[in-house]
Amino acid sequence: MDSVEKTIEEIKQGSLEEYRHIVQKYQHSVFKYCWHMLGSVEEAEDAVQEVFIKAYRKLDSYKADTSFSSWLYKIAYNHCVDCLRKRKNFQFVPLLDNTIPGYDTTAYSVEKDELTLLLLKAISMLPPEDKTVLMLRVLEEKSYDEIAEILGKRSCTVRKKYERAKKRVKQNIYQMKGVVINEEYAVN
Repeated sequence: MDSVEKTIEEIKQGSLEEYRHIVQKYQHSVFKYCWHMLGSVEEAEDAVQEVFIKAYRKLDSYKADTSFSSWLYKIAYNHCVDCLRKRKNFQFVPLLDNTIPGYDTTAYSVEKDELTLLLLKAISMLPPEDKTVLMLRVLEEKSYDEIAEILGKRSCTVRKKYERAKKRVKQNIYQMKGVVINEEYAVN
């Protein structure tokens, strides 16, 4: 049993103060994920709080045979999708922006040239699930199996979604640049 599993068992047995360790361990990555999904620091901060509250309330439903990280990301994914549904208009998602407060700017420093802006806009045009697959695979370096667990899909389905999402991003970029894509010679 690893330290996370041990901490969760202690929490389930009534040690509420141990939940602080879980929050500290995952807060940064959950915030980053929510921020990319929602496109707003304020919304992401609210979302992180809600995700951890929901996770605490649902902790009895967590099974140790699954990854806690995947279980937590699934809660974050569902929460963010609910927020986006309520908003009913998908905003520009700053996937590669270097203005996240409190983060290492060298890790996020990307020149804001035309291609970067096109990439960001192309990604923001994807449905939430496709955005999630791209973010978890590229930014969080999750395996297809982990992403499948988060989304409740099969690993092979996630792999196909990832490949299609990459292709769709390329197509979106070409369309925004005014390049006509013949379906027979579509971008791979």
